[in-house]
Amino acid sequence: MTQRLLLLALITAVIAACAPRRGGDDDDATDGNGDACDGIVLTIDGGNSACSDPWTEEGAELSLIAHCESDSCSGEASEGEVWIYPAMLYVDFGDLGCEVTRVEVDITDWAGTGAATVRLADSDFFALDEVGNSQVGDQEIIEVESDEAAAGVAICGFETQVQEIRLY
Repeated sequence: MTQRLLLLALITAVIAACAPRRGGDDDDATDGNGDACDGIVLTIDGGNSACSDPWTEEGAELSLIAHCESDSCSGEASEGEVWIYPAMLYVDFGDLGCEVTRVEVDITDWAGTGAATVRLADSDFFALDEVGNSQVGDQEIIEVESDEAAAGVAICGFETQVQEIRLY
């Protein structure tokens, strides 16, 4: 009987040690799947203005897709910026080889306060953090962050310029 209890306790300990964990850990955004990203800069080197036709910068996949609140997708990618009017610029972190927990986005919005949003999202597109713009007609930095690694960031706008994205 004692041997069975010891064996059961050993099996339970092994299962608990090997089970995947979600959130609540304190290992600086690395869950054994990779190191934390440290300042990857996406300078928007000129992408693809066609919706749903991705391009890659620094290992991240960027694409213009339908706006967060509508089915519209209109944008223009050029050297140094992407205009979204209306559309969503989605940056997929899947092939980076590191874990992103904080993103800074340089934007200029022309539609109004709160019209542009930056959403740090998990793999189910659940918002880990979301922040709207606070200025109109002036460049600002919007920062989103989470304790857990994100799958991507979505930048939604109606008349919004995205100049640079920094991943940490």
